[in-house]
Amino acid sequence: MSGWKIELLRIVLLVGVTAGRIQSLASPFLKESFQLSSSDVLLEELITGPLRGRDIFLFVDEYTRFSMPTLPSDANTILMATHKGFNVGHYPNYCLRGSSYIAILLFSRTPSELFHHLSLSAAWNPTFLLLINMNATQSSMTILDHEVVQRSKHLVLLQPFNKGTINTFLVLTSFPFRARPHAAMSLWHKTYFRSDADLFLDRHPNMEGATLRLGSWCDDYPFIYLRHPSDDQCVGANLDTLTLIAAKLNFSYEVQKETQDQNWGALENGRWTGMLGDLVYNNKHLVINLFLVNYERWRDFDTTYPYHAEGFGFLAPLPPPVPQWKSITYPFTGIMWLAVIACTLIVSLLSALLPAVMEKDSVDYVRHILMVYGGILRQAVQLRGVEWLAAWWLSCIIITTAYTTNLVAFLTVPVYPTRMETVAELAQSHLRYSTMSTAHNITLAVSDRTVCVPEIH
Repeated sequence: MSGWKIELLRIVLLVGVTAGRIQSLASPFLKESFQLSSSDVLLEELITGPLRGRDIFLFVDEYTRFSMPTLPSDANTILMATHKGFNVGHYPNYCLRGSSYIAILLFSRTPSELFHHLSLSAAWNPTFLLLINMNATQSSMTILDHEVVQRSKHLVLLQPFNKGTINTFLVLTSFPFRARPHAAMSLWHKTYFRSDADLFLDRHPNMEGATLRLGSWCDDYPFIYLRHPSDDQCVGANLDTLTLIAAKLNFSYEVQKETQDQNWGALENGRWTGMLGDLVYNNKHLVINLFLVNYERWRDFDTTYPYHAEGFGFLAPLPPPVPQWKSITYPFTGIMWLAVIACTLIVSLLSALLPAVMEKDSVDYVRHILMVYGGILRQAVQLRGVEWLAAWWLSCIIITTAYTTNLVAFLTVPVYPTRMETVAELAQSHLRYSTMSTAHNITLAVSDRTVCVPEIH
């Protein structure tokens, strides 16, 4: 096929786009019986052309004759899956959403079953989506309008095109905010699409005057809040920012004063509540309130870059001071008390038994024991005959001096029970945790105990 013929058809198609006659232009050719058998050639041109160096997630239905084309030596990762029985839970999120992988759906029949499965999961949202229809007898224009397909920021459909000696594909995309959203870009030729930027156009250069419905709650100062409690007008920093963006991208918006279920937005029993539930179930387009991005929200929703850091604090009632009479035990720790008592008993026994063994005469056991306890009580005694107790007395002076000093401090300043200093101690305690209903849910996961912080209203 000569280059000038392709260029001429490309110009004609673009004129058809401008005039809004895409469907009428393509239909006569799509109705002709045409069995295309060059999927491997097309994929090879894509992989070695505009998709060179990109990771690809390829979906193939069971009705398409397909063989993996020869890959270049510098080709990146290519994952393959079939439409039938595909399960999003078997793949990590970065393969299903974002720009890490370019998703390619190769099909000969409308992939209704696959689309239904993908519609049930918020995980499916690839930035780049390429649809390739291999059945020339079936027009797949309406696929571009499917909700699952429209999730992708960049979208391209390759539709078989056969006219005379021309055997190629019609390259289409969708501009969702236009009155006539379907648009033909060109006929496929590898010289026209040398990079992914040539293939994947910006589908949202502006929003054509569309109206976005906000899933908002005007109780989030200073981001979005009521100007006055008796006023229905919502203001705030996020609304000011959105107004500037709306002027740039040509759209308007409607503000929701509060959520229907009076919840902020959390995943409860597998279902989203609050503003996030409005996004999923109540036909809202955008949420501009402040949210803590946890794993569930990151998995199911697209967010902007973080622009605000918010801290959390745990408050517990101050315990009452320990009764003052208990202060007599606080100068020493429990181990120190045990050591003092044990040493006193041992020295008392030695003081009573050693004289009996050495003198072998009658010994006043009570007197020797009282001499030991006299050291603890700092009472004067005669050490004649038991000079070895001088070491004990010296120890008693040190211990009792330390005790007296600490006792004065504890009697002067009230003593409180040991307080929690870490989140781990809080999680292991038996305190009941709770937050306000407008706050974020918090889960404490420490060691083998996981506690979900409940809400109070």
